[in-house]
Amino acid sequence: MARFVAIPVTVGDAYFLERTAGSVLVDGGMNRAAFPELFRQSTRRSEVDILVVTHNDADHTNGVAGFLDAGLTCKEIWLPGRWLDVLPEIANDPDAAFDDVIKQGHEFWVEHSKDFERPPSIQEVGDRLARNSEDEYVAAEFPEAGEWPDEVADAMEAEEIFGGEGLWGDGEVTLSEVILPWMQKSPGWTLVEQAIRAGVRILEIARLAYFNGIPVRWFTHAPDAPAGGIHGFLEPVTARQVVRVFSRRSLFERLCLSTANVESLVFYSPADAEAPGVLFTTDSDLQLASVPTHPHDVVTTPHHGSHHNARAYTSILAPVLKHEQNTVTWVRSDRRSKSRPCGAYQRLHARKICTICSSGEAKQKIILIGRQQRWARHPTVRICKC
Repeated sequence: MARFVAIPVTVGDAYFLERTAGSVLVDGGMNRAAFPELFRQSTRRSEVDILVVTHNDADHTNGVAGFLDAGLTCKEIWLPGRWLDVLPEIANDPDAAFDDVIKQGHEFWVEHSKDFERPPSIQEVGDRLARNSEDEYVAAEFPEAGEWPDEVADAMEAEEIFGGEGLWGDGEVTLSEVILPWMQKSPGWTLVEQAIRAGVRILEIARLAYFNGIPVRWFTHAPDAPAGGIHGFLEPVTARQVVRVFSRRSLFERLCLSTANVESLVFYSPADAEAPGVLFTTDSDLQLASVPTHPHDVVTTPHHGSHHNARAYTSILAPVLKHEQNTVTWVRSDRRSKSRPCGAYQRLHARKICTICSSGEAKQKIILIGRQQRWARHPTVRICKC
């Protein structure tokens, strides 16, 4: 039986799909400690075939670290290719790497602060850098999950990075108390702190996957040349499977790019004999992407229905769907927000279901069942009033 579940994480996205061909978990929300049990309760599973990390936002990655740390299992993990370009550096000597990030981040802010009208988040910096990206990559000739690259494996095994407890023990200590005791709370130093946190997330998820012997696939953002994945089950829409990524940017900038919403990895699970397709849009704006949505598909709402992704709802998805858009089910995961969903999303004429919406009702787990080539709601699932 085909089954789609929007796991009701407190903040962020976590989507589970089960088909005859296999099962997949896409992201894990913000709450690392709570996610493993929430996953078990929501899916009645303790394992998946494929675990996907779409980009390095905390509200997508923290739960993934919790999933792996709690002993839940997957047969393979799919990770952003940008992580390949920072892992050897930060795994081999975290202290030296993050010292470089502090210096580079300060230099970046001194040079570019005038380019921003207000203090930016790390995602905004990453999105801006991504528009002028000149990275290179080597595509995977034989796109299957495989061993970790030698340079990553060597760095992982160079020393005991975490001592079994995470980089700074139980995680209750703040970065400013440990690694930046002298830092000023200016926008520039806030960006440095966010970049270091991004590096820690990459390091920990990679380490948990590596030392649990999980085969890996890497995907770089390539909406004009998607390739790889598993044909007929989980296919890239804005991504290309790679074995190497090369960037001339500083480590600070590469960490910013790892969080960029515009480079979120988008995947599509095509229809099978039991149920229509599912498009996992994550936080992408779908720019340059050829969107493969079909009638009666499920589409996860880009960036929780944010106005930043309004063009994804109107300029891209609506023309593709044309008169068939009423048959599509939009599934939106979010925390309670005054600004989301935006007007462009609310004006969509389609079936919409939220884990939580502006109507004030309690957060819900969304379960859709494949039945007669349709996605049918579980009786407990409420249609959104947004």
